[in-house]
Amino acid sequence: MKHLRLTSRALLAVPLVLVSCSSGSTGTGSVTTVGPAAAQTATVEMRNDLKYHPSTVKARVGKVTLTVSNTESVPHDLVFDDPSLGKITNLDGKESKLLVVTFAQAGTFRFACTIHPGMTGEVVVR
Repeated sequence: MKHLRLTSRALLAVPLVLVSCSSGSTGTGSVTTVGPAAAQTATVEMRNDLKYHPSTVKARVGKVTLTVSNTESVPHDLVFDDPSLGKITNLDGKESKLLVVTFAQAGTFRFACTIHPGMTGEVVVR
């Protein structure tokens, strides 16, 4: 009987282990830039959960100033798939930097943290 109880406990623990080991970025919401097309602004935070908050920035064609803020302690970066759009490297905990990006056309422009695979986001330009 004791053996069955241990097996049952072990089986109950398996889902907890699987849940706690899952990784990858899921969407954390979206924000729409504010300001005129030539001077739009938005803030993107990076946290210890290895996600961008929000993971989607909605913008118009034009110039966007992103305030990229690491609000916790794990270092991150933000690098666009298109290198011409720019990047922020080595953003330590409790640090913020500005990234000014000009979007000349509509589209979806993806970015990622090169330190943490699966930590992704995007700017959707209309």
